[in-house]
Amino acid sequence: MAAIAVIVLLALASCAGRAATVVSVDGSHPHAHVDREYVSFNIDASLYHSTTDLSDPKLIALASAWTADAPSYLRVGGTMEDYAAYNMTAGQSQPCPFAKGVRCYILNPSLWTGLLNFANKTNLSLVFGLNDLFGRKPKGKPEVPEPAGLAWNASNTESLLRWTAANTDPARWPFAFELGNELNEMLSGSRQAEDVRVLSELLADVFGTHPRRPRIVAPDPHSSTPFAHLDWVADFCTRIKSFPGPPIIHAFTYHMYSLGSAISLHDTAPFFDPEALDKSATGASAISTTVANVVPDVDVWAGETAAANGGGACGITNRYVDGFWYLDQLGTLASYGQRAFCRQSLFGSCYGLLDVSNGLAPRPDFFVALVFKRLMGQHVLKTTSASRNVRAYAHCHPANNGSVSVALLNLANTITSTTISIKDGTVTSGKGSNSDNDVLLYLLTAPNGNVTSNGIELNGVALAFDSQHRAPPLHGKPVPQGALNIPARSFGFVHLTEAAVKACSQ
Repeated sequence: MAAIAVIVLLALASCAGRAATVVSVDGSHPHAHVDREYVSFNIDASLYHSTTDLSDPKLIALASAWTADAPSYLRVGGTMEDYAAYNMTAGQSQPCPFAKGVRCYILNPSLWTGLLNFANKTNLSLVFGLNDLFGRKPKGKPEVPEPAGLAWNASNTESLLRWTAANTDPARWPFAFELGNELNEMLSGSRQAEDVRVLSELLADVFGTHPRRPRIVAPDPHSSTPFAHLDWVADFCTRIKSFPGPPIIHAFTYHMYSLGSAISLHDTAPFFDPEALDKSATGASAISTTVANVVPDVDVWAGETAAANGGGACGITNRYVDGFWYLDQLGTLASYGQRAFCRQSLFGSCYGLLDVSNGLAPRPDFFVALVFKRLMGQHVLKTTSASRNVRAYAHCHPANNGSVSVALLNLANTITSTTISIKDGTVTSGKGSNSDNDVLLYLLTAPNGNVTSNGIELNGVALAFDSQHRAPPLHGKPVPQGALNIPARSFGFVHLTEAAVKACSQ
């Protein structure tokens, strides 16, 4: 098949220079695959039960808009999951598992049912984090390792599982449970794997062979793990592999905050630094390789990720500029075949997708996700860029009709002429290769070029939900091949509607 070349001129405003580069896409076969639920989000365990009403019609409408083009996972987890007690049976109150003065929260049938209902109404597959410190000491600073032989007390979790099986329609059961949050400095990999084995046996006992029996994803280690604790990952996976039968976990989950902490993230410079953005690839490669070397049949998920931990950096991670990290890491992790990307978080602090202080108004990254879900399908194509400052990621369009969507990010302050070359594709438009609809541009820019704006525009039109909580239209702009102007330091998508790529026609 012949290669097609689409000339895309990135004319960057307020720049005197011009550079040229080539983005190459291999359309001969898929390079990797992601779940339909790839673009997902979390609700922090410290928030869902206390600060936000999950029956709020606006919140339901916003979450439903998120899943309008593709379903998603909803992970409910975080530090507070290991400080929880489940009071599910009338007359049998479970006190907080730690001594007085230690934080804790109580999950009761009303809260649990409300969470299950929210997920069901919004086409979200619930992944719920369970307390792996029940019967153990709480976390401290510094974290102190637990005695190696101290087993997990699963009795309280058992009460939650049995209540769920007995009182909930299987259609509302969680998709999966996870066990423990960032415990790899307290528990060895082998010890946490043993805890997961206990959970697996409980799920089999409680839910039997029902086809909707919840799965297990684990172990959600600290965000430093991809860069400093791969021996722990190998230890966990090796113990999982030692158990008889197929792997008892559906996915290996980990945390990554690739631009560091909110304390250290002082300005926007890292979002335009290729080396800083490359840290995502370093971590993704390390985790995927380590897991695949031991348990190749286990998927890998980024179970909790944002640009910066500690709630994010206000004025940066809740603004347009965060989209450079978000879109780049969405593309990067997909290229490594990581099946799900669970963004921290739907609401809360300065990395939330919704602004609680402004009536749950969607922040710019919310719209980045909507366009990604609209254009980028499950089949990932190998993509390379000849320029460090032009980042590019290509997927088959979700329709699998041969068309290709390419995410482009321009980090530089120079005019860049980019040729997108697709191997094993042909242009088959009945109007010829210069049809008005061959190339659709979805250009996402900051209002007035201000990258710290809390707004975002699609092809020059501000994006916002209307008063009825309905999403704005997300239409591409037809552009002629060879004349695509994109402002400096902006990003977007190009949908090549007539590419007829072999890998995307299956």
